[in-house]
Amino acid sequence: FETILFVKRVPPAFPHMSDQFYGWWSRPGGGIYLLDGFKEGSPRLRCLTEDFAEGSFLGPDLSYDGKKVLFAYCRFYPETHGKQKIEKDKLPEDVFYKLYEMNLDGGERRRLTHGRYDDFDGRYLPDGDIVFLSTRKGQSIQCSRAGAAATMNSDLPDSYVRCGGDNWRPVPVFTLHRIDGEGGNIRPISAFENFEWTPSVAADGRVLYARWDYIDRFNGAFMSLWSTNADGTNPQLVYGNLTTRPQCVFEARAIPDSQKLVFTAAAHHSNMGGSLVLLDRTRGAEYERPLTRLTPEVCFPETEGWPKHYYANPYPLSEEYFLVAWSDKPLPPHSFVTTDDRNPTNPLGIYLYDVFGNLDLLYRDPNIASMYPIPVRPRRKPPVHPEIVD
Repeated sequence: FETILFVKRVPPAFPHMSDQFYGWWSRPGGGIYLLDGFKEGSPRLRCLTEDFAEGSFLGPDLSYDGKKVLFAYCRFYPETHGKQKIEKDKLPEDVFYKLYEMNLDGGERRRLTHGRYDDFDGRYLPDGDIVFLSTRKGQSIQCSRAGAAATMNSDLPDSYVRCGGDNWRPVPVFTLHRIDGEGGNIRPISAFENFEWTPSVAADGRVLYARWDYIDRFNGAFMSLWSTNADGTNPQLVYGNLTTRPQCVFEARAIPDSQKLVFTAAAHHSNMGGSLVLLDRTRGAEYERPLTRLTPEVCFPETEGWPKHYYANPYPLSEEYFLVAWSDKPLPPHSFVTTDDRNPTNPLGIYLYDVFGNLDLLYRDPNIASMYPIPVRPRRKPPVHPEIVD
């Protein structure tokens, strides 16, 4: 491939595995970009979203023919930045992330979702539908006896959960949803009632995703990896129902012409990023045996310490080569911070990583993070499974 699709994005103001995906915590800057000339060492950029109002872009996906991009965008409003989450009716609709689709040639563009919900991480399904994450399901989670009582005795809308120790705070929950290619027939496809993350479509057409097994467990690990049919039926554990290290199994993707997966071993209390890991399900579904640490110099964040630098957004080209985002700075702390020393605007660049230890710079902007690299080329479409849900 000669072109890479990627996103320029300022990391959110509140680093957390859930809060990083809320529009009201976003910081402005960036867009959807195409990168050419990286093989010759003379990168050339083209921005596809120059006419968007200042805002934040998130989680792109490329169509199977390599001609369209799906992404999330929210507009930045300084006066609403970090406002109370439960007062969403007082916020502009476009302060929430919405799904958009556009042609890579700069042609047709359309907005697919509406409403005061965060919709993001859209992924093309082989039948033309889209799977994505949304806060619109309207479920809540009894994360403890005190939390359940606090939720039942409050005026919170149903789509919020109270969590956070003694200082219970409302948090909107996002779970797997599905929509048709025209933006209609939105419906939840997950029976689960707590957070789900980073969907991707595997070679067999099933959807890989992480989910939070919070119920009946302590508020720690158990962000495990699951898969489901594209209609939400037959969810199955892939890895980590009992494993506490790594804490979060995020950004899992199937490796081409391989039975293995790559994922990011991430932290609970920071932005998404950490150590890169290969998963071989033929060696089990728990603990260290199925894992190969591609970046052993980066410990599993939080459960093993806090590394001085980190990886994110692995896109596998093979079992040996990966497009990645890499940061030469540590993960930001779990607090509302916007200073350059604690939560910088520019931690990540686009690199080619290989299992032999090489990390080759492809592009880095000194002022803003570059992330979510995707090769621009057609790819094989997975099989379409019949829907069995009424």
